[in-house]
Amino acid sequence: MLYWIIGAGKFGARAANKLVQAQPDSKILLVDRDLDTLLALPPIGGGQSMVETCFFDAIDFMEKNLLEDAGVALPGWIVPAAPIHIAGLWLARRLAKDFSIKQAPLPDQYIARLPNAMIGPDKTVYASWADFVCPDDCPEPGNTCFATKEPRQANLFDLMEQAAEDLSAVPIVIRSHQLAPGVGGYRPAELFDALKKAAASPKGLIIVATACRCHGVAQGFIAAGPKRG
Repeated sequence: MLYWIIGAGKFGARAANKLVQAQPDSKILLVDRDLDTLLALPPIGGGQSMVETCFFDAIDFMEKNLLEDAGVALPGWIVPAAPIHIAGLWLARRLAKDFSIKQAPLPDQYIARLPNAMIGPDKTVYASWADFVCPDDCPEPGNTCFATKEPRQANLFDLMEQAAEDLSAVPIVIRSHQLAPGVGGYRPAELFDALKKAAASPKGLIIVATACRCHGVAQGFIAAGPKRG
């Protein structure tokens, strides 16, 4: 199995180690735009695993290498581990080839429907059922919180779509699947499906979110077009 881990800092390195432990014959490519971060990576590997690094900007790398039906070898899973919303920015970059698109703040009503929502400096919204730091070994149980043992009110990937109801916005939610304790990712096909949905949507506000059962991130984009010329 080939994994792309986008971001080689603390979380990316930890994800690589956990995936190698879970699948000793895995192949891992760690991508980061900071050469010092790549050079400072601690030893990763074991068994028959193959770990390589790539010095590249995250979204530039995704745009160049994540191509559907182009004869390019794609990973089985993509693990986002950079401090940006990789799926949202990749989708916006791809849409910008054919449409006029710009980032926009999410509606206040949408944010209010999310648990423990926080707004980042780039209009990105982060949400979580937890108001504490989750343990690294959380296995993401189906109906309860691993740390508190309390029932989970809903899966956040469902809630982030439902929260857009009656807001004249198109919600596109990419589910993050747990690949190892504390490590989440999505398949390339899920990104391509999201891109097709966004391209076919009535133009206006598009809410792009990535979420697991407990944590999520969302961005808003205004799409118009297609581009002229």
